[in-house]
Amino acid sequence: MENKSNFGMKIISMEFSVEKPIIKTTGQQDWVIWGEDNKYPQFLLDIYSTKSITHKQIIQRKVQMIAGNGIEKPSNPSQEYLNFFENRYGDMSMDEIAVKIAYDLTIFNGFTLNPHWNVDNTCLTRICYIPFERVRQDKYNVDNEGLPTYVWISENWSKWRSIDPDKYVKFNQKWNDKSQMLYYMGMDQGLKWYPEVEYSPAINYIDAEWEIGNYHNSAIKNGFHAGFLLNFGTGIPTEEEMERAYEDIRAKFTGSNNANKFILAWSNGNDGAPTLTPIPTDTSDKQYMELDKLITSKILQTHQAICPPLFGVSEPGQLGTRTELLEGLAIYQSQYVNPKQKIIEDQLNILASYCGVDISKEPIKLKKYEIDIPDVGSTPILSLGDMITMLEAIRTGQLDTQTALILLTDVYEYDDVTAKKILNTQISKAPVNPTTEIPTKISIK
Repeated sequence: MENKSNFGMKIISMEFSVEKPIIKTTGQQDWVIWGEDNKYPQFLLDIYSTKSITHKQIIQRKVQMIAGNGIEKPSNPSQEYLNFFENRYGDMSMDEIAVKIAYDLTIFNGFTLNPHWNVDNTCLTRICYIPFERVRQDKYNVDNEGLPTYVWISENWSKWRSIDPDKYVKFNQKWNDKSQMLYYMGMDQGLKWYPEVEYSPAINYIDAEWEIGNYHNSAIKNGFHAGFLLNFGTGIPTEEEMERAYEDIRAKFTGSNNANKFILAWSNGNDGAPTLTPIPTDTSDKQYMELDKLITSKILQTHQAICPPLFGVSEPGQLGTRTELLEGLAIYQSQYVNPKQKIIEDQLNILASYCGVDISKEPIKLKKYEIDIPDVGSTPILSLGDMITMLEAIRTGQLDTQTALILLTDVYEYDDVTAKKILNTQISKAPVNPTTEIPTKISIK
C-alpha cells in the first residue's frame, strides 16, 4: 500500500536583500551592462513607482523644490533667450525639460539630453529629452582628450536582440554628428560608467515597505484566521461527508461576519467526543508596525529629509509648525536643492550659449522653491540665546554661513544687510540670561 503523508509543510524564507548592481562588459555587446539583465535603471523606476509611498513622496517633493517653479526669465529677454526657452523645434519647453531632468537626477543621479546642430555645427537648433533609463555607455569610451566617446540608446533593453540599440556620439561641437547626446552622471569616487543613486543605502528598506504593504493586503484578502478547531473523534469520513458537515455547521452557527472562523476536523480516538481547541491570535502585525516606523526613518535619513513634514511624511508628536517648515526648507534649500539646481543650470547654460544666448547677461537660472504657509501669528522672534547658538554653530562648523543667512532672511524676515551684520557680530563669552528675549527686530547700527 502506498504510504501517504498526513500533512505537508513548506518553509518560507522571510529574508530579503537587494544587491548592488552588476556593472560589466561582455565580448558580445559594445555597451556596458548596468545591472542584472542590463535592467537596473528599470528596477529603480519600479521601486519609485510601486514600492514605497514614502520614497515616492520624497522624490516628488525634491523635484518640486528643484524645478517645480520653472526657469526665471529675465525682465526683458532677448530673442535668442526666448528661442532657447521655447525650444520651438523640440518637443518640450525648457521648463518641461528642467522638470524631466530633475526627476532623472533625483532617481538615477544622472540625465541625458539630445542636442541637434545646424548644418555647419555653429548653433543648436533644438534640444530633446532622453529618459536616462534608455542610455548605456559604450565600453570603448576612453578618457583621452581628442577622441570621441559614445552612448547607446534603446527604448527597451530587454529586447535588444530583436531591436538594435542606436549609437550616438557624446555632445561635442567638433564632431560632425548632427544629433548628439549630452550625458551627465553624478560623480562619486571610483565610479566610471554609471552613477550611484543617493538613496542606495535604503533600497532594502524601500523594498521592505512594499513587502509590509503586501503582507497586510494578503492578510485582508486571504486572511483565514481561525478562532477555534472543532475535532470529532468518530473516525475519518469521506470528503463528501466532511464537506456536508462543514456546510451544515457554518450555516447554523456562523453569519457572514464570522465566516471561516473555525476549523473542522476528524480523528480516530478520544472515545468519539468532540473537542474544541482555541487557536491563539497572531500578533505579527504589531511587529510589522514597529518595523514600518524603522523603515520610514531609514528612508528619510538616506534622502537627507531632516524635516519630514516638509515632504508630506508625518511623525508622531511632530506637527510641523510654520517656523519648523520654513527653517527646514531653508536648510534643505541650502544643503541639497541649491547644488542640484546648479547642476541643471550649468548644463543648460552650456546649451544656451550654443543657441546664441549671452549667458553672462541672461543666465539660465531656476526659480527658488517657496511654500505658502499662512502666518497665524507674528514673525518668529530671534532670542539672544538663539542668536548665540547660531553663531556658535557656525564657529564649530555645524552650520554654514549661507544656510544661517537664509534662516535669518526667510524665517526671521531680516533684510539682507541686517542679517549679514548679525552674522558678523562678535559676542563675548560673558554670562547671558538664557530667558532674555528680544521682543522686536534686532537693530544693529
